[in-house]
Amino acid sequence: MEDGTCDDLRKWHTRLVAGMSGAEAQRLLRQTGLKDAELAYVLGISVSTLRRRFRQRRLRSHEGDCLYRLTVILGAAPVAWLRQAQPDLDGLRPLEVIRTEVGYELIRDMLAADARSGPGMEPDRPSPA
Repeated sequence: MEDGTCDDLRKWHTRLVAGMSGAEAQRLLRQTGLKDAELAYVLGISVSTLRRRFRQRRLRSHEGDCLYRLTVILGAAPVAWLRQAQPDLDGLRPLEVIRTEVGYELIRDMLAADARSGPGMEPDRPSPA
């Protein structure tokens, strides 16, 4: 993952509006060890709908946007952390919070504060494929 330049963000925007590839979502699942149910929850869809998106080869733009946010956070925090209840999130797990823009910002702020207080986890934007 690299710093998100304006050009990178424009490319991401274009991909999200067009509909992100279901293959990208499948690749993310394989690379991270996320379960279908976890990714479906983050995207706000059922597992059967997620699998249909894989077959149809396109995510809707709002689903791709959620996947982008998840990708950014996964650049800074391991999946195991996303599954653990966090006191700064009122005991919720980051996977329960990340599906909204506000939740995403809360998680980014947490990770940035952790990075300022020690080595570790400041999220970077992913570069588009």
